[in-house]
Amino acid sequence: MLELEQQILNQHPEWRGVLERYVAEHDRSRKENPEHDGWVSRLTDHEELPPEILPRVHGRLIALGLIRFQIADRTAGMRYQVTGVGRAALRGMPDSDDDSGADETSEADDMS
Repeated sequence: MLELEQQILNQHPEWRGVLERYVAEHDRSRKENPEHDGWVSRLTDHEELPPEILPRVHGRLIALGLIRFQIADRTAGMRYQVTGVGRAALRGMPDSDDDSGADETSEADDMS
């Protein structure tokens, strides 16, 4: 199935750019704070996309399983995380069953 995701990212390089920005932000946050929970605030701009298109791209990336979202709270809003499939698609490598490189939170944590 990863082949499909890679093909779609090749057809939409701006979507790849959004994923890469989330990975870069995650890595930067992790470097600054090793205790970083792995979730990144929603991108509100992207050099390759008009602002009104960005929400649609988020929806497509979620539907493809390349990113997941979390509703943090009223002040933090939506937060995102690139999935293992998303990272594998960026690397152009087969997906592993685990999400190594992406931080996980349990459903119990999401409910609190």
